Amino acid sequence: MIQSNGHTASASPIEPARDQQGSLECVTTDQWQEFVDSRSESTAFHHGRWLKLLQQHYGFPLRIYAWKQAGEVVAGLPFLETRTLFGKKMLISLPFSDNLRALGKDVTSLSGLRQGLQTTNFGRHVCVLNKTDAPLGFCCTPSGLVRHELNLTRSATDIESGYPRSLAQNLRKAYKANLQFKIRNDAEALEIFYRLHIKTRRKHGIPVQSCRFFSRLHQQMIVGGLGFIATASHCGHVVAAGVFLPYQQTLLYKYAASDGAALDLRPNDFLVHHVMKYGVESPMTKLDFGTSREIEIGLRRFKQKWGAIESTIYNDCLTGRIASDQGDSSAMSIARAVIRNSPSIACRAAGKLFYPFSA
Repeated sequence: MIQSNGHTASASPIEPARDQQGSLECVTTDQWQEFVDSRSESTAFHHGRWLKLLQQHYGFPLRIYAWKQAGEVVAGLPFLETRTLFGKKMLISLPFSDNLRALGKDVTSLSGLRQGLQTTNFGRHVCVLNKTDAPLGFCCTPSGLVRHELNLTRSATDIESGYPRSLAQNLRKAYKANLQFKIRNDAEALEIFYRLHIKTRRKHGIPVQSCRFFSRLHQQMIVGGLGFIATASHCGHVVAAGVFLPYQQTLLYKYAASDGAALDLRPNDFLVHHVMKYGVESPMTKLDFGTSREIEIGLRRFKQKWGAIESTIYNDCLTGRIASDQGDSSAMSIARAVIRNSPSIACRAAGKLFYPFSA
């Protein structure tokens, strides 16, 4: 996956890049959070609690690079240090975070950040990478991923008027089945979601992150008001659930799960429809559906039918290269088949082994 670009670097400490306009420095989480709170375009993925969650759970060292002027942070981008299966170091902005844009007060600030990062010695890292739909413009190539974003500044009625006929029919079916929608933040709701999540991932042959990760997500994000679990229930049983991370103006749809035996009731459509209405009534201005692989045509259609706009995610590499997602390798296809045909414990075990190296 990783290809070297021939860049050689010493293991000496990183020196800040300086010029007359500002300086690039590593800042603390508190300093970063103060800046993040001041930017309306920031998302839950920029938040210090999300960084802390990934740092603590996976043991990834955190570096937050900030462009400072007159001692004030005016732009920045956080990175976590990961390792490949062969032990080589990478700096990724940001693992398990779909899309992370650099934050800046203005174009000039972002230009300063780019200049500072471009002249920084990153030591023995085979790749320094930002996964984003708004690259700063280092060595930028399509990642094979796309994201979808729905504008929530319109009324719910206006958004619904754009629903395709098939979606409107699905919602009528869900209402006829008397599905019930709730927004929850309790531990039991997360446990229910996680059980469905394991089933959903196993069905698709995808490893699942550990129960401990989701417990930390609940403690550090949801309990503190940076997340909630949305559920759709039928006859008292949850048949679809999603984990959402709201912050500033963006509502992130981070995790989704459903009961395969109840899909005929259209619980996923029912859940997203009600979350959309919740978002319209809140201070949120956009619903971010997260990323999909370009080859996942069905998933992309599901997101687009709500009126969400698709954009390309790029691999913006400061050093090194990383291959785009062109589909499963033969080994991954075999692994998916094994997970689909094994007990759920195999799905969880695969996640424990896989995720620390999959960032």
